[in-house]
Amino acid sequence: MVVTEPVFTICGTPTYVAPEILCETGYGVAVDVWALGVILYILLCGFAPFRSRDRDQEELFNGSFGVCFLSLSLEHIIYIIQGLVRSLLKPDPTVRLTAEQILQHKWVKAMASVCSQRALSDKTKRDSADSKAELSFFCCCFL
Repeated sequence: MVVTEPVFTICGTPTYVAPEILCETGYGVAVDVWALGVILYILLCGFAPFRSRDRDQEELFNGSFGVCFLSLSLEHIIYIIQGLVRSLLKPDPTVRLTAEQILQHKWVKAMASVCSQRALSDKTKRDSADSKAELSFFCCCFL
């Protein structure tokens, strides 16, 4: 959907719903940044940042939108990534990072560089490998 003006329909999966969706003032593309923050939090922690013990949607929607990193489960997550997640999950969409700002974030740029280097390395290995051996390896990985 191309959003050119505020949207007023309440929709979305409760765990991923940005606070502004619940308001009657309308919302825009910043809700996607919020959802990205929820997804990144889940990938890092293994669980959603906002949830209800009893799976009560009203409790979830009426709860606090403060982001908390439990020290026992997140000792491996460095501060810079926590800062990125917090910037994506700002309750006020006007201070939330934009997609362009996310792409300029130090951690995102570093990960993009690592992925790019791996892709080049994998392509070089594939180009020089025997195609039969490669097919055999591919099949074994998915059995």
